[in-house]
Amino acid sequence: MDYHWTIEAYSKVAFHACKYLTHPLTGLLLGYVSDKSIQIVDAIPLFHSAITSSAMEIALLQVDDYATKRELKLVGVYTASSFTSKPSSESVVNVAVSKVASKLKQFVNDAFVFVVR
Repeated sequence: MDYHWTIEAYSKVAFHACKYLTHPLTGLLLGYVSDKSIQIVDAIPLFHSAITSSAMEIALLQVDDYATKRELKLVGVYTASSFTSKPSSESVVNVAVSKVASKLKQFVNDAFVFVVR
């Protein structure tokens, strides 16, 4: 599977990460899916703090509605830990992000997690 990013989608992720360097952050990726590729055309910044399941559930419903109206699919989730903390061997993908990614894979087989470092 090939993944192609638009400049707009990639820039949104980068700017979200730059704005909140000292915070963990999470967002969703929207795009088009074909047999051989996923085109990521939009990024929706969601959180720049710890995630609660209820907040994530509400965000997913709202973003899914937004995507459906634009004929897009939720194709991935992006995450970053605080850029001021030292890298560790611990998983950089927290439990809430892993759950979202698993749920997305039920609808888009090649959905993915993009880790910003």
